[in-house]
Amino acid sequence: MIIFYKTIKKALIILILTIIVNISLTACCEEESNIKYIHTDGLLIINGLDKYIGATIVHASAEFDEYNLTAVKNAFIDLNTLRYGCETITITDKSVRLKVYIGHNIRYNNNGRSIFSQYSDNHQNVTFLIYSLANFSIRGNVTVNFTNGVGEGIFVQDY
Repeated sequence: MIIFYKTIKKALIILILTIIVNISLTACCEEESNIKYIHTDGLLIINGLDKYIGATIVHASAEFDEYNLTAVKNAFIDLNTLRYGCETITITDKSVRLKVYIGHNIRYNNNGRSIFSQYSDNHQNVTFLIYSLANFSIRGNVTVNFTNGVGEGIFVQDY
């Protein structure tokens, strides 16, 4: 009989620990599900990246008087913290496709305005500087002409 009670006690302890772990995991997952991706029609296609396969592009940026253009894999807002961010992209082919956003100079947003917004303009001769990570030294730019927010160009390495 004593063995039976010890077995039940162990089973209850395991059950309680399992419930606690599941509640903790659920809480973590709920926070992650509050990421909202920001829509844009803007697209930047960068060709000529053959020798950089495996490198990571943090972002590409172009400056204008009234605003900046930012090209990234995706831009998002964390609805829990109201902080904005963007995803990097790893080069896996000779070209990459980045979403283009108008980047506003707001660090933290408490008033409901996005620091990234839709881009679909027709700017011409726009030069993006390319920023990277990893062991690869990607330093260069790409110049594009946009039509309805879509532009394509060839990467030019800085020496």
